[in-house]
Amino acid sequence: MISVIVPFSNSKKYIKKSLISIINQTLKKDSYELIAINNNSYDGTISLVNKIFKNQSNCKLLSIKSKIPSPGLARNLGVKKAKYKYVYFIDSDDLLDRNALQILFDKIKNNKNVDLICNNYKIIDLAKNLKKKYRFDLSFFTNNKKKIIDNYLKTSIIPQVVSNLISKKILIKNKITFFKGIHEDIFYFFKILYYSKKIIVVKKKIYKKINNKDSLVNKINNLNVKYCTLGYDNCYNFLKKKNFISKDRLLKLYIYGKIGVISSLISKIKKTKMSLNYKKGLYNLIYETFLKFYISIPRSYKFKTRKDLIIKSFFGKI
Repeated sequence: MISVIVPFSNSKKYIKKSLISIINQTLKKDSYELIAINNNSYDGTISLVNKIFKNQSNCKLLSIKSKIPSPGLARNLGVKKAKYKYVYFIDSDDLLDRNALQILFDKIKNNKNVDLICNNYKIIDLAKNLKKKYRFDLSFFTNNKKKIIDNYLKTSIIPQVVSNLISKKILIKNKITFFKGIHEDIFYFFKILYYSKKIIVVKKKIYKKINNKDSLVNKINNLNVKYCTLGYDNCYNFLKKKNFISKDRLLKLYIYGKIGVISSLISKIKKTKMSLNYKKGLYNLIYETFLKFYISIPRSYKFKTRKDLIIKSFFGKI
């Protein structure tokens, strides 16, 4: 029923606990498989994974090569090689409760043709930089499709693929794949939500999300700035072609969401310790990104939200 996919790159410090938490599931071994995908590891992680997988009939190790640290490309291979109907992505430093897959398996059995199951998680905040310690967007998935898309573009829904059980049929039929880069979850998960007809929520915290200082989401560099904003651009252009909502409404949502992303990047750079020159370089990149986007904003738009005020403070009087 379930193919669990774990991409990794130099994850020797964390991956053992993650893989063991999947191997020790209460669900029968013939009802799920574990696929770990290496992306240019050189720290001994491959050797460690091979030892863990020894004598585990439902586990396999694959490899890709990419110059960009993109978990998405590894996940693409995992989906391609997955033999079961549903895929479940896990980051290499995260954990599953022992009965997590059994709970998801039972949901599949009791809900015919379900496309997406979104489950709650508990955050173990080792970096100590998060306010919320759980998945706060679950209530949005019970809305109709237009409201879900609205909330996604407003950045109210977390743009991530982990802690979601996804129908492989949805991915294959609609040719949903990760692009090469980082923050590739944004457009990928958006398309899953767009094409999913039946979505179920599991409120129980069956996933443990470990927030480490050295994880990709806590790093801030040129790639972060480029790809974070690109993800929402892709969502906007996709909806423009689909004529899913009115052009005026779509533009309004796009402006709201993009301002949210840019203001979050500004706040993150302010809080992150780095050299003054490096910080200036990131600010310049954000400034250039915003100027390209600013010309699409109607003059009637009122900059009044908390995120708008961050933008105003950074760019001066608008």
